[in-house]
Amino acid sequence: MDRKKLEKIIKEEGNLKIFCHRGFTCVIKRPYYIVSRHEELIHLCGYVYIPEKSILGKWAWDNRDKIQMLNVHGGVTYFECENGFVVIGFDAGHSMDISMYAELNDTTKQYRDMHFMVEETKKMVDDLLIMYATANGLKNSNGGD
Repeated sequence: MDRKKLEKIIKEEGNLKIFCHRGFTCVIKRPYYIVSRHEELIHLCGYVYIPEKSILGKWAWDNRDKIQMLNVHGGVTYFECENGFVVIGFDAGHSMDISMYAELNDTTKQYRDMHFMVEETKKMVDDLLIMYATANGLKNSNGGD
């Protein structure tokens, strides 16, 4: 992928997407961080916001070690309490990702676009709910495990 093509993709997808999945607010955003005079970070980060006082929020905060095991791209890289929400996040700025324009020529790296990040964030929410249900001995409504 060349720089002009990636710049076009980034311009079209934007720097922020907010959506709801399974009743939870999810946010995809691009960090604003200048690495050098000629380079900035271009990767995206995905987050889910869980009300801190909710049953799931309390459980997540008390089970940080389990939350770190969520199967999400690059692993959970963010876990904080912010303004009444437990915020769990991940990013696409790892060694296998294009996170700066200078990495475009590295064929071992891939740019993770907005669509990828939305789907990965939804998967993180789904996996979190399954993890919570499993930890509490709950089964899904169709009788499966």
